[in-house]
Amino acid sequence: MYRLSLNSLFSSTSATLSQASKRKSRLMTTRRCKLISLIDHALFSRSFYDRRMGQELDGEVLGDEYKGYIFRITGGNDKQGFPMKQGVLVNGRVRLLLKKSKYSALNLQICDRVSSFCSIYRSQAAFSRSLYLLINRNLIKFFNLETTTYRPRRTGERKRKSVRGCICGPDLAVIALKIVKKGDADIEGVTTDNKPRRLGPKRASYIRKVFALRKKDDVRKYVVRREVKKGDKTFYKSPKIQRLVTEKRLRRKTLAKKAKVEGFKKSKELRANYDKVLSKYIKERKAANVAQAPEAAKEAPAKKQ
Repeated sequence: MYRLSLNSLFSSTSATLSQASKRKSRLMTTRRCKLISLIDHALFSRSFYDRRMGQELDGEVLGDEYKGYIFRITGGNDKQGFPMKQGVLVNGRVRLLLKKSKYSALNLQICDRVSSFCSIYRSQAAFSRSLYLLINRNLIKFFNLETTTYRPRRTGERKRKSVRGCICGPDLAVIALKIVKKGDADIEGVTTDNKPRRLGPKRASYIRKVFALRKKDDVRKYVVRREVKKGDKTFYKSPKIQRLVTEKRLRRKTLAKKAKVEGFKKSKELRANYDKVLSKYIKERKAANVAQAPEAAKEAPAKKQ
């Protein structure tokens, strides 16, 4: 028997809502439920073998109760507990030298295309397993995939760890699926429960993006608030909006810019006045030296006599 973990991450929005209302409804009604069920070995081998993380499959292959559903493979782990890692195109466990890095969607698309190429030609005699593993290791080394199974403690630290490849096989004990499309019937504990998102976006630009707001709209009206009850009283908490540009902030910025310009002008005037005083002082010193020169010349012969 295999454990099957289902995650529901879809939204229920009405077709008559406006764009901003759709975004708000999607944010507030997103279901985040999990269900763990068991499937037999024959069903698993027939439905999941040689499938990779990120691929979608019809839910009807798991049973009539999942008819109409579309699932996406998001991960899993083998019988020893090693998790599957995206980008490791191996149907088994490998040891990789991991470091802190990031990945891009383009890198994963390239990896998927190379993986498809490997799957086509792997059956040929010239395309050996050693060459298959070599291509996968070079892919991981070249694209620097995200380190999801390792957290470095020091800057620049690397460590060799065992990870499970992203291709499903007989050694898996748990496989995680995400619901992409809802089917005909509800799944008890997944699609029947509604757990709204507790925390919303905090940055002003993210709030505008989620609710499809214009630049002139006030994002403070769309921040997600949560209800807190203490005894008979009810409070509403909301996060402090980061990078929020208000009229007060613009006024302060204008005053700061004005003060900076005025300070520059004032320092320029003071510098000009100082140069005038310094020039006048130098001229007076030169005139005094010229006036004292004849007297010094008369006193010199008197001292020789």
